[in-house]
Amino acid sequence: MPNLLYSKILKPYSRELRSQMTDCENLLWGKIGRLMSEANKAGGCFVHNLNFQSTLQQALNNSAQIYIGLSGGLDSVVLLDLTYQIFKKNKLDLSKLSAIYINHQLQPEANNHWQIFCQNVCEKYQINYISEKIIAKPQAGESIENFARTHRYHLFFKHVRPKLDILLLAHHLDDQAETVLFRLLKGAGPKGLSGMANLYHYQNRMIYRPLLSVSKQEILNYADKNHLDYILDPSNNLVDYDRNFLRQNIFPELSTRFGDVNQAIARGAKHYRQQQQALDYFIAQELLKIETSHVSNYICLDFKLFINYPDFIQINLIRSWLENHEYKSPSEKKLAQILHQLRTAKQDKIPEISWGDNHQYILRKYQNKIFLNKKQDITNNNNLDLSSLMYENNIQVKYRVLGQKIYFLNKAHSVSLKKFLQNLGVPPWERESIALYFYQEKYLVGVEGYWECNHVR
Repeated sequence: MPNLLYSKILKPYSRELRSQMTDCENLLWGKIGRLMSEANKAGGCFVHNLNFQSTLQQALNNSAQIYIGLSGGLDSVVLLDLTYQIFKKNKLDLSKLSAIYINHQLQPEANNHWQIFCQNVCEKYQINYISEKIIAKPQAGESIENFARTHRYHLFFKHVRPKLDILLLAHHLDDQAETVLFRLLKGAGPKGLSGMANLYHYQNRMIYRPLLSVSKQEILNYADKNHLDYILDPSNNLVDYDRNFLRQNIFPELSTRFGDVNQAIARGAKHYRQQQQALDYFIAQELLKIETSHVSNYICLDFKLFINYPDFIQINLIRSWLENHEYKSPSEKKLAQILHQLRTAKQDKIPEISWGDNHQYILRKYQNKIFLNKKQDITNNNNLDLSSLMYENNIQVKYRVLGQKIYFLNKAHSVSLKKFLQNLGVPPWERESIALYFYQEKYLVGVEGYWECNHVR
C-alpha cells in the first residue's frame, strides 16, 4: 500500500506540491520519502548484496568450523537464520555450524528465559548449541561495556581455534556509526575512527561481520518477513549506558537534521580505514629497517636509526611495534614520556618506562637498542636453590652472586662476572636471573642463551 500510494498519488504531483509547501510541510514530505525508501527495502533484499556465501564456503573448504555469537536478540537471530539458509541452500554440513550463547549474569532474565530461548532456536535449526557463563563481576569504576566485551571474547575463543575457525558477529551499520561516534567523543585517532572491520584477525582468530553494511531497519524487515522470533533486551533502553544514550538521544536528532547519518559516518570510517591502511603499510616497511635481533632472541629497535625519524613517525613506529607483539599500547601521555626519556637519557643510563595493569609492560634502552618486556618474562630466581642440580660430566647450574669472580678452562686468572656479562651484552635486568653453567663448580662454561665454552664439548 505505501508504494502504491507514492507511485499513484504523490509522485505525479510532487513538483507542483513542493513548490507550494511551507517549511513544516517540506519536513513532513521528507519523512514520507524516507518511509517510502524504507518500505522499498523490506523483504531482506540486502542479502543479495553480501558475499557472505562465498566467504563461508571458502572457510569450510579449509576445514574451518563456523561459530555464531548468539544473544537471542534481533541481530544475532537474523544472522543465524541467514547462515542456516546458506548452509541449507548449498547442502553444507550443519555439523560445522555452532552457536555460542554467553550469559553475562548482569540481568536475571539471562539465567533462564534467554538461555532457554537460544537453546530452542539452535534445536529448531538442528545446529550445535554452546552455552558459557561469565563468572567474574565488574570491578568498582570499571565500564560494564568493556568488562562484558573482554570476557565475552575470552569465552568465544575457548572454542574458536586459532588460524582456522571463523567467529560470526551480528554488528550492523547502525552499530558501526555508534562505534565511530563513541570513539570520536573519547578522542580516538584514525585507527579508532576506522570503526569495526568487516573481516579481521584478533588474537589469531578470524572474526567476520557480514551485516556491517546492513541497516537495523533492513534487519528488522528481514525478521518480519521471515516471521523470526527474538528477544527484546530491556537494557537497550537504559540511557545510563553510553552507547544507548547515543542511540536513543543523539542519533535521532542528528538524523532529523542531517538525514542518513549512519551511512555518512560509515562512509567516513571507510575513508579513515583506507588512510590507516596506507600508514600501516608505510610503518611496516620502516619497522623492517630498524628492527634488530639481540643475542638472547630479543627483537629490538635500533635506537640510532629510530631517532632519525620525525616525532610523529616515531610515535607510530612505537605503537605498531607494540601491536605486532600484542602489547597494550600506552596512553598518549605515557607515550610522550617514553619518547622524551629515549631522546634525553645519557649514554650510561638505562631509561625504563612501565605501563599497564601492575606496570606489566616495560620498555628500556640499553646499548643503543630499545627493548620490550613483560614483567612476568623477567623473574628473579635467586631464591631458588640449585646447588643440588647437577648434569652429566660434573656440570652445575648456578645464578649470579654480586661481586662474583669466575675462572675459565683456558685462563689462569679470575675475571669479574659483571664485566664478562657486560661484554656478552646481557642486559642488567637479566643478570640476576640468568642461568650460569659451571664445570667442577669453579670454571664458567656457559651462559644461558648467550655463550658456551667450546672446550666443554
